[in-house]
Amino acid sequence: MAAFIKEMPRFKKDCEYYTSIIEKMPIGANKQKLESIYTDFLLKVEAVDSSVHDMATGMVAVGLQHGTYVEELKKVRLRLDSEIKKVAKNVLDKK
Repeated sequence: MAAFIKEMPRFKKDCEYYTSIIEKMPIGANKQKLESIYTDFLLKVEAVDSSVHDMATGMVAVGLQHGTYVEELKKVRLRLDSEIKKVAKNVLDKK
């Protein structure tokens, strides 16, 4: 059976970290920006997982889309990590 991203321990751990940082941020534009990027990240994960499922069930035509989904997921993950790093130190220091 194909492995799904959302079932992987690292994904779950990363999501816990992202949400903990976002939840501790003061309400404002930066928080909304991070929430939006995080939502986009989750949507991209779902798209990749769905395409893996479709390929595993014999839908070969999905293969080309899958590569695009993976590339988009990489881009949003890098952006999310970058934005989280910018605010994490300040947010965690204010516990």
